[in-house]
Amino acid sequence: MALTKNGVWHGCLLPNITAFNCATEGALTSAYQQQTTLLQAVLESSSDVVVFAVDRDYRLMAFNHQFQLTQQLLWGQSAIALGTSMLDVVQDASEREDFCQKIQRVLMGESLVVEDEYGHAQHTREYRRGFWSPVCDTQGCVIGVTIFSLNISDRRLAELELQQREQELRTLMDNTGDVIVRYDKSLRCVFANKVLHSEMRDSQLPLLGATPTDRYGSTPHAFELEEQLKRVFSTRESVQFEWKRPAHNGQTVYFLVHISPEFNDAGVLETALLVARDISELQASRERIHQMAFYDGLTGLPNRALLHERLNYMVQSRVHDDRLAAVLMVDMDQFKAINDTMGHAAGDALLKQAAHRLVQCVGEHATVARLGGDEFILLIPEVSCPLELNNVGYGILQQFRNCFVLDGKQVYVNCSIGIAQFPIDSRDPGVLLQYADSAMYAAKRAGRNSMRFYSREMTAQAQERLAMEMDLRNALLRKEMEVHYQPKVALAGDRLVGSEALLRWHHPVHGMVSPTQFISLAEELGLIHELGEWVLRQACTMAVRLNLRPGYPKHKIAINLSPRQFQQQGLELRIASILEETQCVAQWIELEITEGLLLADDEVVLQTLLALRKMGFTIAIDDFGTGYSSLSYLARFPIDTLKIDRSFIQTLMHSQEHAELVKAILLMANALNKDVVAEGVETAEQAAFLREHGCEMAQGYFYSKPLPAEQCAALPVQLPPRCGC
Repeated sequence: MALTKNGVWHGCLLPNITAFNCATEGALTSAYQQQTTLLQAVLESSSDVVVFAVDRDYRLMAFNHQFQLTQQLLWGQSAIALGTSMLDVVQDASEREDFCQKIQRVLMGESLVVEDEYGHAQHTREYRRGFWSPVCDTQGCVIGVTIFSLNISDRRLAELELQQREQELRTLMDNTGDVIVRYDKSLRCVFANKVLHSEMRDSQLPLLGATPTDRYGSTPHAFELEEQLKRVFSTRESVQFEWKRPAHNGQTVYFLVHISPEFNDAGVLETALLVARDISELQASRERIHQMAFYDGLTGLPNRALLHERLNYMVQSRVHDDRLAAVLMVDMDQFKAINDTMGHAAGDALLKQAAHRLVQCVGEHATVARLGGDEFILLIPEVSCPLELNNVGYGILQQFRNCFVLDGKQVYVNCSIGIAQFPIDSRDPGVLLQYADSAMYAAKRAGRNSMRFYSREMTAQAQERLAMEMDLRNALLRKEMEVHYQPKVALAGDRLVGSEALLRWHHPVHGMVSPTQFISLAEELGLIHELGEWVLRQACTMAVRLNLRPGYPKHKIAINLSPRQFQQQGLELRIASILEETQCVAQWIELEITEGLLLADDEVVLQTLLALRKMGFTIAIDDFGTGYSSLSYLARFPIDTLKIDRSFIQTLMHSQEHAELVKAILLMANALNKDVVAEGVETAEQAAFLREHGCEMAQGYFYSKPLPAEQCAALPVQLPPRCGC
């Protein structure tokens, strides 16, 4: 067999490729045998090359071993013999028709190069390139067709992947808000994404091939851009700068521009890539910084800084006389409800309207300031008598009785007013603000929509709070604090798997003080660090006790960490010290944090949590679902467990919305591979619902109230409902 110049095979195709003996005329010469043997060895040694030949009736004349393997994958045939018709091998009708058409074309003397895609039973794809050539006898008559098929799957898949990556890159560049432009050494644009094309849609000048001066004319901003491009090409280094130019509407647009040199494989600088981000809003913010330092950005009223400045001036200007002045604190009573039900935009509109009404209620010499939220301060520097203040206060109440219009809806919002008088109540600016605040809260406690002047009885209430502060400072020394543990149960089997450490204060006079009363006070006083470390030490000691009991499963204790504790440097070092002191294992402890800690996206918090996770602690989000921010922190921060807030659980069986929210949280947690604990489970129906929808753990009075350490240690592993209640 030999290959002629026109690519046609003469003689039989590899008579020894398989056990097919083709009759030949005469004995093969030794050189021909060597040639055939060599060719056979080459074709048999390749796992990528499939070779077979068919006669004019589609019967197999010859094939190599790889053909046997490949046809089993492609057509599912077992061992195949010479003489078999390929019409019987190829089962699919469309494939069989295509095969026959190609054979007929080759039999007519045509050579083909085709690429085909095949699907295997294993659901994989295979791409092959086939070379179809006629086989001729010694007289030059076409007696069959030979097919050489190469496996090009790797290359084809690489090409497809490259195409996909190019498409992804193009999509990314076209859908970004940034302008992306490539310039050559002559400063002509050779590429621009859709952002720039859209920006230049009204221009009559072509974008590609244009220089900055072509696009923007001989203007300073065009020359500046070209100078920066020249700098990149000359220094071969990136540059970043702020650039401004006029927009079509006559305003000035500001960009942060970054230009990077682009080199070819030989290290030759060929082009420069420009990425420009519109920072017009940032620039506008910079220009407002001075005003924002002294005025509220929403209402335009003086802010806290300017308020204190004017209050100090008001007091100092009256040092040598007893002329009456006043500080009024005004707080809206239903603002949070409006914000929650109608949205922040409606809340902002309400604040603006309220500010306008307050300004109308006082004279031009008075100051109306916004402290933040829905709190306003009024400084009235000249008052003839307390009756005048009374009239001002009632005038404000009357103004707020009129409806506000928000998004076309009539809304009624009341307010509470507290009044402190100079010099009757105090001559100190800070004390006047404090007294006005106390009077305002007295108005709220009296039923809201009212006004109160400061009185000394309010100071007595403040003194009671001060006494509570002093008692709290000494509570640890007096051993009035105690840690209780609320069991945590695996819903599948009601097994005890852990508990949550909860702080209790046995006050010598007031009895049991709720944590909701003293935890916030401890945070204000800076005592939360000491209390937190004490609770952690007690819980770690308890964890050692529970986990070293023979025959008992692992018991993990959850401990709440206050956001204030994260503000103290070296938190992880102090926790590590407590572990060493108590000989506790970090894997026995779960640290609970609030969503609010993560919403600030503080890098210090992230690094602290990563350090704690590295030590072996698991991290849980307490009261999950009550936050108002994006859930992106679940991906950014190392969170292991979500604790569904009890407010959702308590309304689970009679609130369809809360039920759907709980199911959504469970589905999301499962997708993110997070554990879930339901808090506040109190009924069998709640437990059944949670178990049915994939919640792993629960805690609540249905299983047990928080227990002292000794009672918790005595609990059985199998915890029946209402144990300990």
